[in-house]
Amino acid sequence: MLKKLLICTALLAVSTAALSHASYKDEYNSAPFTPVAPTLSYTNTVFYAHPYAGLSVGPRVSITKNPSTYVGIEGTLSVGYSVIPYPNFYFAGEAFGGNSANVQTYQDALFQAYSPRTSWGYGVGVIPGIIFNGNVLGYLRLGVMTTRFRDVAESGNTNTNILGAQAGLGAQTSLCPNLDIRGEYIYNQYRSYRTISITRSHQFNVGLVYKFL
Repeated sequence: MLKKLLICTALLAVSTAALSHASYKDEYNSAPFTPVAPTLSYTNTVFYAHPYAGLSVGPRVSITKNPSTYVGIEGTLSVGYSVIPYPNFYFAGEAFGGNSANVQTYQDALFQAYSPRTSWGYGVGVIPGIIFNGNVLGYLRLGVMTTRFRDVAESGNTNTNILGAQAGLGAQTSLCPNLDIRGEYIYNQYRSYRTISITRSHQFNVGLVYKFL
C-alpha cells in the first residue's frame, strides 16, 4: 500500500512539473514582441538642421599685384541655416558681414595710388561639409562678397566697393549643445577697378557659433 502511494505521489509531481513548464513556455511565447527601432549614429550628431549665428575675428592680409600690402584685424558676424541631407553630410547657407581695423599698410613708393586697405564688407555663401566622429565638422566655404577698399588716387581719398569671390576651408566642433567653436582660412579674389589693381586677400578666423536648437 505504501509502495503504491509513493508511486502515485511521484507520478503527480512529474506531471505537475511538466504542466508548469508548459505554462511558462506558453506565457513566454505569447508575450508581445516590441520592436526597437535602430538608432543611426548620425541622428545623434550635434549638427541637426537649425538656424545659427556666429561671431569670428582674425587677421586679414590684402595684396595688390603692384605690389602693395594691407594687414588688418577683421571681425565678422554671420547668420545661417544648416541641414543634414544625408548621413554624415552637412550643408549650410550663410550671410555675413564684417569690418576691418587697420594694423599696417605697406606701399611701394612708385605705386602710392594703389591701396588694398579695406574697411567693411558683406556677402553670402554656401558651406558643404562632412561630419567626423559625430561631433567634428570639416567644411568648404564658397561665396561672393562686396568689400570697400580705400582708393587714394581718386580725389585725394575715396572709397570704392569691389565685387569678389571667395573659397575657404574650415573645421567646427561642439563645446556644448548650443555652442560650437570654428576655425577657418578664407581666400578672396577681387576684380580690378579703376586705380585699384587686381587684389587678393587671405583671412584666418576663429569664432563661436550659437545654434538655435
